[in-house]
Parts: sequence; C-alpha cells; structure tokens
Amino acid sequence: MIRLGLVGRKLGHSYSRFLFTEKFAALGIEGEYAMYELENIKEVRDIVRQHRLNGFNVTIPYKESIIPLLDRIDPKARAIGAVNTVSVSDDTTLTGYNTDIDGFDALLNSAIAKHWYRPRKSTPSAVILGTGGAAKSVAYVLSLHNADITLISRSTSPLGWIKKAGYKQASYSELTDSILYHTDIIVNATPLGMYPDTDAAPPINYDAIQPHSIALDLIYNPQETKFMKLCLAHGVYTANGMRMLEVQAEEAWKIWNDTT
Repeated sequence: MIRLGLVGRKLGHSYSRFLFTEKFAALGIEGEYAMYELENIKEVRDIVRQHRLNGFNVTIPYKESIIPLLDRIDPKARAIGAVNTVSVSDDTTLTGYNTDIDGFDALLNSAIAKHWYRPRKSTPSAVILGTGGAAKSVAYVLSLHNADITLISRSTSPLGWIKKAGYKQASYSELTDSILYHTDIIVNATPLGMYPDTDAAPPINYDAIQPHSIALDLIYNPQETKFMKLCLAHGVYTANGMRMLEVQAEEAWKIWNDTT
C-alpha cells in the first residue's frame, strides 16, 4: 500500500487528495493520500513515522521552512530555496524536490499559447505578487523565459534571496501604475483570495493593468478568484492554478514511483 499526504497549516482549499484518489483508482493501486494540518513543521518527522508515509507534498507556509529538516535535497530545489515534494526512503530519510517549477512552466506555456502572447519588447516584464516559496518557483521559471522580474512584498525590507538572484523588489506601496501598465505577465503567488477567504485580492491598482497582459493566479479554489475577476474586467487574459496543480502532482508521482 502506498501512503502519501499533504503537509501544510490549513488545507481546506486543497484538491490534492481528490487527484491522487482518482489516480489510485485509475491504476488499480491500493493507496491513501491524507491531509496533515500542522501548527509547526517540526512535527513532520513524527507524522512520517506514525503514518509510515512513502512521500508527501508540502504547501503554505512550509515550502521553505521544511528544508532544514530534510536529509537530502535535489540540487534544483536547493537552488530555488523551496520544496513542495518529499520522498521517504528507509522509513525516515527525507529527500526534497521542487515540482512546482514543472507545474508553473506548464501553466505559463499554456497561457502564452492561448493568448497568442507577444511581449512588447525583447525582454518581457513580469510582476510576482508575493515573496514566499511559491514565488521562488515562479521567479525561477520566469527567469528561464528571460523575463525582467519584480517581486512585490508587504515589507520594504530587502530580501537576500531576491537580491542574490538579481531580481527587483518593491513593496505594494511602491508598485506604481507605470510598472503595472508595462507588465506583460503578472502572477498572484500569495494566498489572497483562496477559499474560504474568497473576497480577498492583492492590493494593487487593477485599473493600471492593460489588455496585453497575462494574469495568472496560483490559486485554483475558487476556480475564478477575485484577482482574476478584477483583471478580466480590464480585458486581461487570466488563468488559475489548476494546470499547475495537476502537472506538479504528476511530477511528484514520478518521484515517489521511482523511490518507493
């Protein structure tokens, strides 16, 4: 029997259990995918031992803080500084990976193809709302597309990983209409608007966003977030994070299938 799960603080929004339950049924495999809401990520090893997990996914807010608890980490995940997939070998050895990058790359490429996107200059501009683990994966993928990246945080204090990677950083108060007007790709990498707080949205001036832009929300529950609705009202192409969820889950399955 394959025992998998999802580790996070609040998991009421997640569809991961449904995805893997369907996969077990489709493949005729006896398996379980459980949800583990933890107040402290340091509890994760106890969960692994008690439930004899073969692997698990990691979500908000633990994609970064789980790294010191791992025994091994894939070089790409280490370079990004965020982990969303962990394999378990020899009962207790934890190895971290990042499959969010595969998921976001698929989401981005799908949006570009459907939008017939053409940046207005050789280097597309991108604004990422948020600076957490998900934002790190998004920035990594966008850098592969040679984007000029600005990450938006609630604080004006500089973050070392952003400076080290060569990205720009600004606070919400510093996010000018001019920046938004000239943005080709805007990504909501925050939990603002996620179920059950569906009336929330990142505090930006949506009137400044132009129809040439692509607006992507990593949230998939609800299917259309307030962020997406506000962007769509200005003629902007929008997409939610369901494609990202599905692809990252497939990549995680491959990892677990190779190591369990």
